[in-house]
Amino acid sequence: LSLDPEHQGAAFSLALTYKQMDRLADAEAGFERARQLDPRSGKAHWQLADIWMQRGDFARAEGALTAALSLNVDRPAFLVKLGECYIELKRHDEAEKALHDALTLKPDLLVAHYDLGLVHEARGEHAAKHPTRPGRPTRRRLV
Repeated sequence: LSLDPEHQGAAFSLALTYKQMDRLADAEAGFERARQLDPRSGKAHWQLADIWMQRGDFARAEGALTAALSLNVDRPAFLVKLGECYIELKRHDEAEKALHDALTLKPDLLVAHYDLGLVHEARGEHAAKHPTRPGRPTRRRLV
């Protein structure tokens, strides 16, 4: 970056390194810089959303994920992250749609199947569809 402070790839790479080192404030600043240098970088939006979700700022993360998806509509990982964001916001219908959209793009995406299970569990649908039989231990709730 010292050689070319306007190099988006370098800013993104440095931010990713900070994130891996768990220096989230530095990573956030770096991803913000990468996003400023290239506002069409869906990955920069996604990384910012991931940091904000780690901090519990799900409303802010939703905005970044929506922006990321508007730039990269065919990214199942972005849809899964948006679904997870909606789960945390208790917006289960939107979570279910995002996760189904991810599975449309990549049907074997296990995390999307798992997260759909969390949506159904949060709605209480699992218990209604799969009652515990006598003699079987009750499953621990996931949400």
